Amino acid sequence: MRTFKNLKFGALVPGLLHDPLPRLSQLTDGSDEITLFAVGAWCTYLLNRPADVRQVLHEDSAMYDRARLIVGLEPLIGGGLFTSDEETWVKQRQLLNPAFRPSGDHELAKVTREELDRALADLKSSAAAGPVDLEHPLKCLCFRILSRVMFSPDLHPDHETLIRSLDLILQSASMRSQLIRFAKAPWKPLVDPDAPISPDVHDALTVVNAYIHQLLDGVADGTLSPGHILALLGKALESGEMDRSEARDHIATFLFAGFDTVAEMLTWAMHLLGTHPEVQEELHGQVADTDELDCPWAVLPDGRGDLLQHVLFEALRLYPPAWAFFRRPKDHQQVGEERVKKGTGVMVCPYTLHRNSKHWENPDSFEPERYVDKPEPAAYIPFGFGKHTCVGRRMAIVEGRVLLAGLVRAFRIGVAHDPEPKIRPGIIIQSAKPLRFVLEPR
Repeated sequence: MRTFKNLKFGALVPGLLHDPLPRLSQLTDGSDEITLFAVGAWCTYLLNRPADVRQVLHEDSAMYDRARLIVGLEPLIGGGLFTSDEETWVKQRQLLNPAFRPSGDHELAKVTREELDRALADLKSSAAAGPVDLEHPLKCLCFRILSRVMFSPDLHPDHETLIRSLDLILQSASMRSQLIRFAKAPWKPLVDPDAPISPDVHDALTVVNAYIHQLLDGVADGTLSPGHILALLGKALESGEMDRSEARDHIATFLFAGFDTVAEMLTWAMHLLGTHPEVQEELHGQVADTDELDCPWAVLPDGRGDLLQHVLFEALRLYPPAWAFFRRPKDHQQVGEERVKKGTGVMVCPYTLHRNSKHWENPDSFEPERYVDKPEPAAYIPFGFGKHTCVGRRMAIVEGRVLLAGLVRAFRIGVAHDPEPKIRPGIIIQSAKPLRFVLEPR
């Protein structure tokens, strides 16, 4: 086990503050040993071996609690899938799973194409004036898709205001820069559940809650046609299986995790294509006259698939939106060759795992062709691993396929930003500075 304790850990602080995830990746690259960070009695174990990840997140998952390190988001997501206890989580997941069945793929693709067609006119107009920051337009696009498919096609909220409100809440959350907090004061609790909510966040929550309650009122009185999630929640409310507060928390959870992550996946995929024009042109040739779902594809690498799929996989490997998962052992546990103490932190970091040369050849290079081979289990985990794998992963890939193919058909993509942008590990991975694209209509 590699160990960084007390003063030795203190020597890492400047690098972690300046560029957290690349520095962490440098520390772990080429090794699959567990890395221990400790100051006094406080310690966190970072797992670097896929077998250890598989053990903690899957084989022995019942021996661990999901660490409550997103307490700062609880005013938004309440007791939804991310924060509920294990018994409650199982019931919630069983309730919501039907919303993400393969039978809904073609409806999702249809709505995605319709919303992309609406967005392309605005993008072409913006592109004519110069480089475009795509992050916000893609967020708006993905929000509209989520709203129509999962909530209701009949309610047309002010998505700009809702997205601004959600952004403000996420930016204020005490998890928004875990590694920086970790580096500044590793001996202190990462979150303070009793911290007061600022007036700005209170106002933002009011906006979000108003939208959620419009949805719940609409499904209750029959004035809204429900999308997949809202239909399931409506039935659970009607049967008494769930109360309104629980239903509210589920909608809020998908507002938190249901569109931002897809928008970031697409933004990074566009960045990679813009910096690798030869791959972009090859992809354009493949998608020019094809249906994105009319070919073999999968949610995770399985050795099959087309270039479109492999570009998305590579974007998720290099820039996984969810960059860390945390667990706490309920009792002392043996992980690989190491004894992990009860109540300590166990961290799984997809970013460092995906960029470790022990598991990947040329790990920092964009090489979509690598997926003609199936990766080692638990070495590729952009959606998590085990039973807590993201419930919306299929929706993300379907959306990603349709949107990326449509954007590549519409534009020749170039970049007007640093080809190696600095990243910011907030709630999800984003660029520290706006990624600006040159979009030339084809």
